Amino acid sequence: MTGPNRRHALGTVAALAGLAATSEVQAQSRNSAENLSGYAVNLDTWFKQVPFEQRFTLAKQHNFKFIEFWSVDRGNGTKASTLRGIVIPPYGGNTLIANTGAAYRDLPDTLRAFADTLRAVHTNDYDYAVPPESLNEAERERRKIFLSTRYETAHPVVRVHPLTGERGLFIGDFAQRIAGLAKGESYELLKILQQYVTRPENILRVTWEPGQLVLFDNRITQHYAVDNYDDAPRRLNRVTVAGDIPVGIDGSPSYSVKGDASHYTPVAAIQAA
Repeated sequence: MTGPNRRHALGTVAALAGLAATSEVQAQSRNSAENLSGYAVNLDTWFKQVPFEQRFTLAKQHNFKFIEFWSVDRGNGTKASTLRGIVIPPYGGNTLIANTGAAYRDLPDTLRAFADTLRAVHTNDYDYAVPPESLNEAERERRKIFLSTRYETAHPVVRVHPLTGERGLFIGDFAQRIAGLAKGESYELLKILQQYVTRPENILRVTWEPGQLVLFDNRITQHYAVDNYDDAPRRLNRVTVAGDIPVGIDGSPSYSVKGDASHYTPVAAIQAA
């Protein structure tokens, strides 16, 4: 499937207006810098204490690096997200949006049938900022606090879109293992499936302009912030809309393996038209 049909899930990218909530940007320290090094810092929870015009100077002083990883915005299940360009670097800093429905259709028949049967365990016990073995004692203590409540949820690897019925690969970098498989086996299988998601023909590249607003459906996409703008400032504001709990092709919803996050975001009831 090529052309406009392949872009079905990305066809909802549109301009909206007047929305701003949390920042897409996260940062990490490359070097030891008092209380800031070695762990992810969310700019909207920590940097909101700092005047905006000083934030990127502070980030540069502490040699922060912006994090790259393929992700799906989700709480108890999310419907969509918007990103709005606030501060745009002179070069780089694009956002990639991948069509997971096209990725699913690209799978060979045998692999697609196998994926239909799988569930992946997603967890917050995933330090995408710094490998655990590189942490010092203070950083390990901070990580211990971050993981004091561990969340694990088993999601269907193949999610059915509640409105369109389209099937897509619901994985990304927070999917750490396949239920029923060893960690090593899970890694190899998830890597194979993710390679279909990130094929160039399944990706839309957003080149940002100030004030531009993009909408994407979290139920059928993944996104990725490209870190190729050196020390230039970049800020995108994000709004994520609560949605439904993911459901697999057998009709079974996601379920909690460990931890209760239901108090964070209400789950909206979704009915197909």
